[in-house]
Amino acid sequence: MAYKENIEDVVRQFADGMYRLAMHHCDPVQAQDIVQEAFMRLMNTHRTFQNSEHLKAWLYRVVLNLCTDYHRHWWQKMRSEYPTVEPAFQDPSLLDSAQMDLLAKIRKLPAREASAIYLHYYENLPAREIAKILKCREGTVYSLLSRGRTHLKTILEAET
Repeated sequence: MAYKENIEDVVRQFADGMYRLAMHHCDPVQAQDIVQEAFMRLMNTHRTFQNSEHLKAWLYRVVLNLCTDYHRHWWQKMRSEYPTVEPAFQDPSLLDSAQMDLLAKIRKLPAREASAIYLHYYENLPAREIAKILKCREGTVYSLLSRGRTHLKTILEAET
């Protein structure tokens, strides 16, 4: 499918989820830049996507790669203070304070576990789609979810 002709439809369909995913990994301004860069890469790619799920997985993978690149950049390593990441959901009607606290705790997990849990519980993606995004097997996604839940339980019990 060619998506260059209807990029506005693609932006309407996927931009919010991509932004939330980027916010899960970096600050709001950088998240906006990452989403914009992901759409620029879509415009410049010569790939053919089988369906919208394939396109969504590709875009989410690009967002995760750009977030990783952002944190690997030499300037980020030189900074003495990292910006605190604001919760991805600013609208209190979307999440209450307990859910926002839980999201902050999920961010403390190892990156792959946090991404798997976020994509599964907040973006409602099935393990098959998460596997495409994280470039791993479906069984690995189940392992990441299990380990993430175990680590999250440990974090929650330590705070009580």
